[in-house]
Amino acid sequence: MRNKGQTSTEYMMMIGLSLLIIMILLAVANYMTITTNYQMNVNTAVQAVDTLKVAADFVYIHGHPTKTTVKIRIPPGADAGSTYANGKTINIGLEILYGTNDIYAITKGELHQNSTLPGTEGYYVMVINSTSDGKIMISEKEF
Repeated sequence: MRNKGQTSTEYMMMIGLSLLIIMILLAVANYMTITTNYQMNVNTAVQAVDTLKVAADFVYIHGHPTKTTVKIRIPPGADAGSTYANGKTINIGLEILYGTNDIYAITKGELHQNSTLPGTEGYYVMVINSTSDGKIMISEKEF
């Protein structure tokens, strides 16, 4: 009878150890999934800002009345209050774990004061054109 008690104790220890290992693996997998999602959002914001910068520089170099359109994606977690196009800066504020990170690019030319960027997640067609005073206007295309 004594051996049966020892066997069930060993069995319970093996089950407990297995559950502990599974919990650790799940925690690591969860952490990796979260960081991958944040990295994908940052990469999407970088791509959007760079696309707008390249188009704005193209329009600036070619001068008035140059106009072009580009497609961008604003990632989830974009902060509308920190997303702007002003001066020579195109900025997307991105909420990440412990605050807002700014993903930005500096253009060659001055941006028009009425330039706007969408502050919510989604796909957008943006119009970039040169104004008669030599500034660059960025706006969302109206359909």
